Formats: sequence, C-alpha cells, structure tokens
Amino acid sequence: MIGSRSLFTKAILAVALVASAALAGCAADGGAGGDEVPTFASYEEAKRADGTVWQANNTDTSVELKVLYPSGETAETGDHDVVLLLYDAETDEPITDAEFEPQSEYEQNCGPAHSFCAEMPAMGHGTSPEESPEHVGHGVYQGMTHFSMSGDWVLNVNPLVDGDVLEYDVTITAEGEGEGHGDMEGGMEN
Repeated sequence: MIGSRSLFTKAILAVALVASAALAGCAADGGAGGDEVPTFASYEEAKRADGTVWQANNTDTSVELKVLYPSGETAETGDHDVVLLLYDAETDEPITDAEFEPQSEYEQNCGPAHSFCAEMPAMGHGTSPEESPEHVGHGVYQGMTHFSMSGDWVLNVNPLVDGDVLEYDVTITAEGEGEGHGDMEGGMEN
C-alpha cells in the first residue's frame, strides 16, 4: 500500500510540474506565442545582448543608445514593448538617470520636443500615445509604442541626459496587417 501511494504521489507531482512549466512558458511570451521581452540582471548582460547601436544625430556625445527589443530592424504591426540601453561608450557606464517626458496625446508629427514618439515619414503621421520609457535597472529603459500599419517608421528617442536632449532616430520596418490603413507597398485602402 505504501509503495502504490508513493507512486501515485510522484505521478501527481510530475503532472503538476509539467503543467507549471507549460503555464510559465505562456506567461513568458505573453500567451501569444511571440518573442519574450528581455530582462537583464546586470549592465554587462544588457551590453552583450543582441541589438542595434545608435549614435545621437544632434550632438557629438559618447552616450550611445542600444535597441534591445525589438532586437532587429523589423517588428510586427500593433502595440510593441521597446527596451533600450543607454550607456556612455567612453566610460563603459550605464546611464541610469535619463528622463523621458510622457506624450499625453496623439501627435501628427514627432520632433525633439517629444522625448519618445513614433512617426511614419512617408505617410506624414505619428501614432497613438505611447508609454514613455522608464528606467528598469542597469541603464535599461522600457516603454511601449504602436505601429498602426506596415512600412517604415522612425522611433524618435530623445532623452534628457545631464541637461542635454539627445536625439536618436531609430528606423524600424513594421510588417504584417495594420488596422485597415493599407500598407506602403499596397497603397491606401478606402
């Protein structure tokens, strides 16, 4: 009796373990089967991660921006988490006190006055309000944007660092079905 009860208990524990692992996998990818938004335990880990490095286009600064997520130069249309690393390339130190002003309403066009804004230059419009990046640790900032249609977008990332507004123009191509606005290759829908 004791042996069969022990076997039954082990079987229940095994099923619970498999179910727990499956649920953890769903939580990690948001349950949608997409890429997992990365988190980093240290500055060094974030610095080694895949991503694209951008230089400020308005000043000669040693502060570089690394786009960690989306990790390539393409993304799906729709809402998107954006994960950024700000660091001083000369001192190899993370920037932990950059400020991003929140965008409170839709903007037709983005510019340096907007510290975080996505626009589609070919179509002459911006996007719905985003969540401005906030420091989550180790020089890593996380925010959210929205790509309403497929095509080329410019993500204006303009943090205030040591009293200077740094301007980074990150280009991302959105792919997939948009929200009824057509796409750049197929033209506009009516």
